[in-house]
Amino acid sequence: MRALDAAFDGLLARPWRILALVPLSMLCMWAHHDVGLVHDKGGSLTPPLRAILYYGSFFLLGWWLHRRAHHLPDLARSYKSYLLIAIVAFPTFGIGYMLYTTPGQPHPLWLKALIIAASALYAWAGALAVTGWFLRHAGTHSPRIRYLADASYWLYLAHYPLVLWLQKVMLPWGVNCGLKFTLNVLINLIVLLFLYDRTVRYTWLGRLLNGPRARPAR
Repeated sequence: MRALDAAFDGLLARPWRILALVPLSMLCMWAHHDVGLVHDKGGSLTPPLRAILYYGSFFLLGWWLHRRAHHLPDLARSYKSYLLIAIVAFPTFGIGYMLYTTPGQPHPLWLKALIIAASALYAWAGALAVTGWFLRHAGTHSPRIRYLADASYWLYLAHYPLVLWLQKVMLPWGVNCGLKFTLNVLINLIVLLFLYDRTVRYTWLGRLLNGPRARPAR
């Protein structure tokens, strides 16, 4: 692990560090029939290996940043650079995708490579920009923010079936889709935060997700 930590430190010390994260993501996306995607979400309960590698790489970087936390201040200082990369990469992906999917147009490999590279750059730069922004502007201790940060992992794991069920319930409603979206999000937050407080935070599941938490006296 010392050798791997040294390699990780060396990677993050380079100004081009984000570029080193792109090739694996591009490789994972290359084989998919719809350019720029990794796999068809919801198609199977067993995702392909390329999807596990793609999404797992983000978790791995987060785990390693937690392990080597002395890199976090530099990430906070660099968030504007990552944000700029994401702002450039997103329209590059969109324009390239429209050109690639236009009926009757040729599909050159260089255009596919450009689309996939822009997609990977946007994903990595966007993730690092958001993380850096929160480290820079929301890094002071707050009990409420800490509580929501702890709850966020539970929300991430548990929201999917509730979102799908609410979509099915709201589908026949003759109201604006923006209202449906807002209601779906609010109901998810209220229900899952309530369940987190009552059945997760101070139980074995909460210890598994976030470590032990002491129930306040009041």
